[in-house]
Amino acid sequence: MNQTEPFENSPLTLSICSDKGVRAKDTCEASDLITWYFALNDNLMDFLDAICSDPVMKNLAHRLYGLRSPATPTVFEALIDSVIEQQISLSVARSLEYRFIRQFGRTCFVNGDLHYCYPLPEDLAGLEPSDFRRCGFTSRKGEYIRDISRSIEKGNLDLESFKKVRDNADIVEALCQIRGIGRWTAELTMLRGLHRMDAFPADDIALRRMISRWYHNGKKISASEAVKTAEQWGEYKGLASFYLEVAEYCGIIPGVRSI
Repeated sequence: MNQTEPFENSPLTLSICSDKGVRAKDTCEASDLITWYFALNDNLMDFLDAICSDPVMKNLAHRLYGLRSPATPTVFEALIDSVIEQQISLSVARSLEYRFIRQFGRTCFVNGDLHYCYPLPEDLAGLEPSDFRRCGFTSRKGEYIRDISRSIEKGNLDLESFKKVRDNADIVEALCQIRGIGRWTAELTMLRGLHRMDAFPADDIALRRMISRWYHNGKKISASEAVKTAEQWGEYKGLASFYLEVAEYCGIIPGVRSI
C-alpha cells in the first residue's frame, strides 16, 4: 500500500472454521473481536493531529504509517501477561508466556493443525505455585496469577467491568487493590486490555530508555521526565509509546527522516 493512501484501502478478510457449524451470531462476535483486537475503529487521523507539534513523533508516525496498537481479547489476558512481565526483559517474558499458554491453555485443531488457547481463569484457579514453576515463573508470580483466577471464579472480581469505567485513575486504584498489582502493571493492563491510549506506564524502564534514545540523546531519564516528554502527545501517550516500541523492534534509528 502506498503510504499516502487511506487506511480503508487495505481490506482485512476473516475466515471462520468450525466443525459444529457457524451461526450468524458467531460471525458477528468474531467480527467484533477482530475489530477490537486490531483496533480497527481507531481514528489515526486524530492521533496524527495530536502529535503534529512534535517533529520527532510526527516523522516516526509517517515511517510507521497506519500502525495501530492491538488489544487483548480480554482484560484477564492483559493483566496476566503484565504480571508475567514484571521485572524481567520482554524477550524473557515472551518465552515464559509461550510456555504458560502451551502448559495450561486448552487446545483445538483447525484444518488439522494444533492450536493453543490462552488459559481461562477456571484453568488456573486450582493450580499451586509449584505448577507455575514448571513454566519458569517464581512461586510468588504463580500465587498472584492463581489468586486472580480464583477471585474471578468466585465472582469477586470482574475485570471486564472496567471497560465501563471512564476515569483511568479509578481503574488504577481498583487494580492496585489486587495482590501483586502495582501501578506499572495496572497501566500496562489498561493499555492492552482496555485499549486506553492515554495510559502511560512511566515507570517502565524500557519505555524510558526508548524515550531517552529519541528525545534526550540517550541520557538516563526519570519517570517524571518521561511524563513531561509524553505530555506533547496529549490523549495518545500510550499509542505514541507503542510507536517507539515498534520502532525499536524494527531497527528504526533516531535522526533518520523518511522521504
